[in-house]
Amino acid sequence: MERRAVDKLHDQEETRAAAQGDSDLKRMDTNKDHVVSEQEFLNAGGSKDEFKLYDENRDGVLDGAEMAKRAAAQASAESDTKLMDANRDRMVDEREFLAGGGSKDEFDRYDRNKDGVLDEAEMERRAADKLHDQEETRAAAQGDSDLKRMDTNKDHVVSEQEFLNAGGSKDEFKLYDENRDGVLDGAEMAKRAAAQASAESDTKLMDANRDRMVDEREFLAGGGSKDEFDRYDRNRDCLLYTSDAADEEDSVDLGGRRIIKKKKKDGF
Repeated sequence: MERRAVDKLHDQEETRAAAQGDSDLKRMDTNKDHVVSEQEFLNAGGSKDEFKLYDENRDGVLDGAEMAKRAAAQASAESDTKLMDANRDRMVDEREFLAGGGSKDEFDRYDRNKDGVLDEAEMERRAADKLHDQEETRAAAQGDSDLKRMDTNKDHVVSEQEFLNAGGSKDEFKLYDENRDGVLDGAEMAKRAAAQASAESDTKLMDANRDRMVDEREFLAGGGSKDEFDRYDRNRDCLLYTSDAADEEDSVDLGGRRIIKKKKKDGF
């Protein structure tokens, strides 16, 4: 029950971050192209360093998922600051940071201007790094779990046949077998888990009508382009499906995200 409660809290945090990120995106997006350019971000009061921190795919804009991560980091930073900020000056000095469980090395790493306190921007950067580390940790754990489930001969890797036996496809196996050695190791399975988690998050952000699929209108509204949609809509049914909606699966890599297309038995 405790694990269930933790999962529910995590889902609630993600929902709040998605809503706040969407609100911030709409406020900053002055040209209404459903993404935030660097200039729009600066015009709204952001900094170049902050823009670079959240532009994870380096495409020069912040999409809905990246704005949601920014909102999550800001919420985490605000919470951490409230916990550590004993004198209520809305900053965290070294003594407060150490008392709150941080280390001197960590304090020095994030005190980028060396003024002896962590301000709002520095705490936000720390929170963003923590969230990234947490995502990597969850992906590694899920990848390890998936590997152990699929690895029927217990050689600590997943062969193509084991992957197919577990319900995967040849295309998906090829996508994650980055070194082309014919097996998926722990690192490759972790990348698969990370991509699946990212795809689930992106689908939640884009799926306005909550049918667990992303149509072209939703995709464009979420910051994608028509060219990108057409590239991944491989069966031309005008929908991108999540793994939850899939029957037969065809996995594609969507800008670092994993979207699984369902091969429909009827035509478009």
